[in-house]
Amino acid sequence: MPAKPEFTIGIEEEYLVVDSESYDLVRSPDPGFMEECRKCADDRVMNEYLQCQIEVGTRPHSRMKAAAEELGELRACVAAAATEFGYSVIAASTHPFARWREQTHTRKERYAALRQDMGHAARRLLICGMHNHIGIEDEDLRIDLMLQATYFLPHLLALSCSSPLWEGEDTSLASYRLTVFDALPRTGLPDPLSSYGEYRHPIGQGAHALPPAGGEDHRLHRRRRRPASGGLPPRAGGCRPPPCEPAIGANLPVVAFIQSPAPGGGPATDRPRAVHDVEIVEHP
Repeated sequence: MPAKPEFTIGIEEEYLVVDSESYDLVRSPDPGFMEECRKCADDRVMNEYLQCQIEVGTRPHSRMKAAAEELGELRACVAAAATEFGYSVIAASTHPFARWREQTHTRKERYAALRQDMGHAARRLLICGMHNHIGIEDEDLRIDLMLQATYFLPHLLALSCSSPLWEGEDTSLASYRLTVFDALPRTGLPDPLSSYGEYRHPIGQGAHALPPAGGEDHRLHRRRRRPASGGLPPRAGGCRPPPCEPAIGANLPVVAFIQSPAPGGGPATDRPRAVHDVEIVEHP
């Protein structure tokens, strides 16, 4: 039996900053709020695309329990800092009644480029999620597991749905976040690939077609792979409020990789089957 590959896991989570009394979004938080967050979270807390958002990210860990524990500490850190300014932070994939047209993006070159490249679709990104970054050193194995991991994306999405409301209306969808995210032209599941080299070929061609501000990081997928970090960040999952949820959210994609057989190992029936976009979009 092939040995299980070495891997690391890191978790990113995005939150919405709201007024503690009205629960409406804080359009432009006090700059001191971020300074207060960094007193206990240092560089593990950062601004997000919209000023009303904040993001935390754990260090890489070799065990899921350690990553989940650090995520809990980061949640407590930003929550405590928020109270000092009359704010609260909420872990939800969308805000139930706020309007995206009233928000403003963070003044960074990266976000300005995103706004320019994606236009109206980017302006509507009043959404949050949990991203689990799994580091796998072997490049071809990484691609192979990336394809097998699609089988688990519907399960991950189902356990993390937290966005039934949008601008005060019930959307009748448990994950309206995915509908908003789908408006970006470079989302969705990538085509099947047989090797890391096959992955690199279209990426290299596309880099010449995009403006300098684009590049690989702009090729966003629900299951995105970053060559620089050697990791796979499944992006289908939403953000959930219950304190036990980080451990669950961190567990699912890792289980997908651990249970996946090594390339060429075992009959085809032993391997998770590929999942198509329709199976995710039609079951939110």
